[in-house]
Amino acid sequence: VGDANHDNARQINEVKVTVAAYKAFVPECSDNSDCDDSDPCTTNVCDGVCIYEPFDCDDESACTADSCNAGSCVNTPINCDGGNSCTNDSCDTILGCSNTINLGCCGNGVCEPGADEDTNTCFDDCAIGPFTIATPVCSSCYIQDGNMFDVEAKDANIAITSLKIQIYTAGNAGVAEVWMRPGTHEGFAFSSTGWTKAAEHDFTNLPGWTMAEIPESSFTQTVDIAAGSRQAFYVTLPAESDVLYSAGVGSTSAIVAEDDHIRIYEGPAQVHQFCGQTGPRVWNGDMTYMKEGATITLSPTLKPTAFPTGNPTTVNPTKSPTDQPTDKPTPSPSKSPTPEATTANPTKSPTDQPTDEPTPSPSKSPTTEPATANPTKSPTDQPTDEPTLSPSKSPTLEPTTANPTKSPADQPTDSPTLIPSKSPTPEPTTPQPTTPQPTYGTVVKYICDRNAQDEADICANGASALGSICLFKGVSCGGGSKVCWLAECQDASGNPPPSPVAPSPTPPTQCANAGEPCPPDQASRCNGSCTKGQNKVCE
Repeated sequence: VGDANHDNARQINEVKVTVAAYKAFVPECSDNSDCDDSDPCTTNVCDGVCIYEPFDCDDESACTADSCNAGSCVNTPINCDGGNSCTNDSCDTILGCSNTINLGCCGNGVCEPGADEDTNTCFDDCAIGPFTIATPVCSSCYIQDGNMFDVEAKDANIAITSLKIQIYTAGNAGVAEVWMRPGTHEGFAFSSTGWTKAAEHDFTNLPGWTMAEIPESSFTQTVDIAAGSRQAFYVTLPAESDVLYSAGVGSTSAIVAEDDHIRIYEGPAQVHQFCGQTGPRVWNGDMTYMKEGATITLSPTLKPTAFPTGNPTTVNPTKSPTDQPTDKPTPSPSKSPTPEATTANPTKSPTDQPTDEPTPSPSKSPTTEPATANPTKSPTDQPTDEPTLSPSKSPTLEPTTANPTKSPADQPTDSPTLIPSKSPTPEPTTPQPTTPQPTYGTVVKYICDRNAQDEADICANGASALGSICLFKGVSCGGGSKVCWLAECQDASGNPPPSPVAPSPTPPTQCANAGEPCPPDQASRCNGSCTKGQNKVCE
């Protein structure tokens, strides 16, 4: 007998126990009727042992919740209502629920100037924030039922959405009240006349010395403060349910907290309700607010196209402007202008008579070599009486000599042309091929943010909308109420390409006089010497 791994008897016993437990859970059977599990939502099959298969109620739709009840499949439609009146809620059988933002609807989280939305008509969509400002918390603390104090908006209209007060009393502190009035509290501290109750919130089961929130949902009035003006606040608990405050400097002109948009001033601690008070003190708490946003204008229209592209806006933009001129210059130049003159040795005056019979089909690509390997006759000093039987392969349209010769030379011309000019010059036929100037396109960019974005910021800091989720203005893009802000921006990818420069033509270089050797620097190009009777050009 060894350890457990080698104790055969023990291992056999463990297997028997496992099989017995399995048979108790999955009984052996001889017929399907032996396998009834009393569950109408399973299929019972005997295969030596009972097999219980649950009904497959999947209708392959992402828009239903599938289940079995009393032997029948139930496919219950799911609820795609997102609870936002500014979304179109629908369900796709493959993708499931979709909550598409309804543009032009106040409350969709997108400020839309094109739908006449601004902070006056739709503050929730067009405001920026939230921001929070807190006053110093007391170290040497005092208690009273409540506090009065003034709040000033600095550079923009703001709206207070919630606030917190520091409560001294533990347990059920009671119903907190927030009162407000335009302007200052000074001179109006002992009467509710002119004050409006903006919020009530019941505090229960609180620990002592805690910062407790009066949330936005408890406000029944909007608390708006215009830029450059003050709003008086009176925050109080019921009598004998005390809040904490600090002593301060004792002046209603003393600022106890300030940020870029708002100031909070000292004010008296006040007995509930509009009763006795102390001198100016420091309210302990914080405020959350929204700030008026800048009006934005999308370019070029308020409703950009559904599928912006990265292509230029010009009708026929160039694909890839280059530094070199193109092969096809401006209207009607020759197909392939070269820096060389079109004739090797232009004559001064054409002959009076054209050649006898021009060839029916001149070659497109004339060569610089003679048409025949060897001249048909040996050249002589005197011209022959009869013209040659075979004219040059590429005769010119105009006579090539000022006075017709008595007899044409046996040698063909070196460099025939298809259509020589009447007055050839050593300059190319198109001195300055032009290249279409590149056009500058636009690109649609986006920033994903909850707050309205300025067009300049989008163009400076945004990313290309092409291929992103931001194909539509206002589309959700990052969670937390973030949406797409679009702008059409100039695609300034660099300096414009340089203007093309035509190659400088090289004038033909003439050999030495007939029969003399070519200059050394041209010898390799003139076959060593010039043929007698011709003034060749080194090519």
